[in-house]
Amino acid sequence: LIRFLWRSGLPEARAAARLTLRRICQGGIHDHLGGGFMRYATDDAWLVPHFEKMLYDNAQLLALLAELGAAEGDPVPRRRAEQLVDWLTREMALPDGGFAAALDADSDGGEGRFYAWTADEIDRLLPPALREPFVRLYDVRPEGTWEGLCLLHRNHALGGDERDDPPTVAEARALLFAARERRPRPARDDKLLADWNGMTIRALAEAALLFDRPDWLDLAVAAFDAARARLTRPDGRLAHVWCRGRQGGPALLEDLAAMAGAALSLYEATGAPSWLVPARAWLEDAERHHRDPAGGYFQTAADVDDLPARPKGIEDGVVPSGHAALAESLVRLGLASGETGWLDRAEALFAALGGALSESHDRATGLVEAWERLRAARTVTLRGADDDPAFAALRRAALDSGWPSFTLVRVPGDGPATASVCAGGACRAAVSDPAALRALLAPP
Repeated sequence: LIRFLWRSGLPEARAAARLTLRRICQGGIHDHLGGGFMRYATDDAWLVPHFEKMLYDNAQLLALLAELGAAEGDPVPRRRAEQLVDWLTREMALPDGGFAAALDADSDGGEGRFYAWTADEIDRLLPPALREPFVRLYDVRPEGTWEGLCLLHRNHALGGDERDDPPTVAEARALLFAARERRPRPARDDKLLADWNGMTIRALAEAALLFDRPDWLDLAVAAFDAARARLTRPDGRLAHVWCRGRQGGPALLEDLAAMAGAALSLYEATGAPSWLVPARAWLEDAERHHRDPAGGYFQTAADVDDLPARPKGIEDGVVPSGHAALAESLVRLGLASGETGWLDRAEALFAALGGALSESHDRATGLVEAWERLRAARTVTLRGADDDPAFAALRRAALDSGWPSFTLVRVPGDGPATASVCAGGACRAAVSDPAALRALLAPP
């Protein structure tokens, strides 16, 4: 929903998205020592979370932090993204590649005990020179902020602007983090889930592009390769889950769509057409095994016979619906490849779901976003060499203009760097000046 508000372009909606993300970043729902975000907040101040850390939440927040952070120039989203990726690599990376599903809320006999502090603990651990600014900025009180314990947060009057933090604040966080690492840890759910990994890989690729972090792109590629290796079944189809050497049954609709979306984001980040190959294969599998002849797609494959019914909904839950993820990937593949058949499938999907969407649009914002992407249907084609500063300047101009509201296509070449914008089947003349490209991509 936050992304939907941001992408609407409406000033009031964007302000709401910006404020909500800021409160999440500064609240107790964010792990200010170890990075990453908890499952959800239980109060309107974003202070007290349910302390599970879910991969799908962090994937969606990483993508949102990258999109808003790049557009706004606010350093807080970028820092939270950096902390989140550090947490992913440190605590969620599986030994054989890919990412684990979740961290438990409980440890040491209670919920949240790994993350909470007493004021006395902090007094003992921090030297006087580090203690005062940290205690003030992170709202450490003798009486605590939750059940007699302190949850570190900056959603309060003295939280300040992180750009003004003295160096001692980072030193204090490092000392407390080291002390926390000696505590009993929450248990980890080591399942490698196709849809959640696809979402995470996509977010890493997009954040790498927007924040110019090639190391994050390397991480995304490695995770994709590992996930595809673990999740590809002997029959060549994608599995829903892999855990401790065992594969689960055939993929759900959202698994195929999310992994295709990850491949498409890697294509946009690298420009390598080889990334379109698995995206095509997985979307063909969705057509072959999940399509309902009456219209739309079932969540489960046709040859899965251990369920009493085959769900087929459009409403989002904690993640976008399978229909939303599929529609977006169909549109993106059609625009990236120039193969209009994928766009025709998206059109047919929206035609089949139009009645249901008109009744549930407020609960199916993922599908509404995909429809808007099809309706706008823009591509930006960049031609030139990756190591050409002029090419890099054009790419930066495109990214700063509001990507990923359009599909980015990269064509290698030795000539002068150029960019062309296509929409509605018509292309504008290619430009070589970043300012001219920004003008072409500016909202009407």
